[in-house]
Amino acid sequence: MSNKWLWTIAVAVGMLGLLVGAVAADALVDVYVDGNKQSFDPGARLRAGTTYAPLRAAVDAVGASVQWVEAEQLAVVQKGEQTANINKSQGIIVTGRLLIPLRLMAEALQIQVTWDSACKAVLIGKQPPRVLEAAPDWVVGTWELYAISNSRAGWKIYDLSQGKGCAGWFTFNANGTWTGLLRSPTGSMTGSGTWAVHGDRYNLMGWPEPMTMFRQEKDLYHEVDFGEGNQAWLWFWPAVSPLDIRDPVVGTWQLWRISDTYGGPKDPVRDGSRTTFRFNADGTWSFQDISAGGSMTDSGTWTRRRDRYVLKDPAGIMAPPVFREGNTLYHLVGEAGGPRLYSWFRKQ
Repeated sequence: MSNKWLWTIAVAVGMLGLLVGAVAADALVDVYVDGNKQSFDPGARLRAGTTYAPLRAAVDAVGASVQWVEAEQLAVVQKGEQTANINKSQGIIVTGRLLIPLRLMAEALQIQVTWDSACKAVLIGKQPPRVLEAAPDWVVGTWELYAISNSRAGWKIYDLSQGKGCAGWFTFNANGTWTGLLRSPTGSMTGSGTWAVHGDRYNLMGWPEPMTMFRQEKDLYHEVDFGEGNQAWLWFWPAVSPLDIRDPVVGTWQLWRISDTYGGPKDPVRDGSRTTFRFNADGTWSFQDISAGGSMTDSGTWTRRRDRYVLKDPAGIMAPPVFREGNTLYHLVGEAGGPRLYSWFRKQ
């Protein structure tokens, strides 16, 4: 990956207009009709301040009928004596399907429609009182930009100094609010607002346009589309936790098992080698591998980021993180979408 390409990413991240205009995914939203949550395919989405939903599914949801006038590229929606005429140019196309503006249709049919900012939902018709679901605790906290890649499963640039000062963070609060910052040498953008969870994605309201972040395993990522086939994936991990002498990682850990997948069979180490990690309470670590072919040692400093431990050597070069899973540690080598090896350690 060239420095020129990475510089393009860093500049784009810091430019408010480009980043806001380049959000790759619409913000998915919920739709309730007379208090009943609707299931649309493709899902209802917010784009440029307007909520869209699939034409026929939206019409069926409100108990209306529709006729398509091919010559005029016009959908004529009828409910009782009320009619809504919706031109194709007023909608958007998603995966080959026409999605129409929900408010435009509902108001033309004289059906009440409101936006529930707390639940991030469109409410059509009569709505019984609803309680906002508790925010999941997984995402709550501060997340920092740590890597950039040119595909979701591609190789990651961890050394953001190569990006000429590219940096960023987001804080998700349990009350459904967020704050954040993205920065590069050309400028910075800060924001705040509310967020909602939809499966593996988190929709952030507050920028001039909605921003969507996705969960992949233990990370968050945001996809940026610069147009003309140029894309970048911004990767975030939990913020650094203070050093604590009581941290469960402090001590000596010995290689115990090896597996090809996270949940797959863990095979015993049979070659007679002995591999250990030593984590010290002062934030230093050491590594030793002894086998028939010789020995290897390494050392450096560590920081904790929730359930992972980030290792750096004396030169500041970052190694793949070590994750804590109950009373074991695992060290992962490889990228998503490629060959991986999980080394599992138990405390001595």
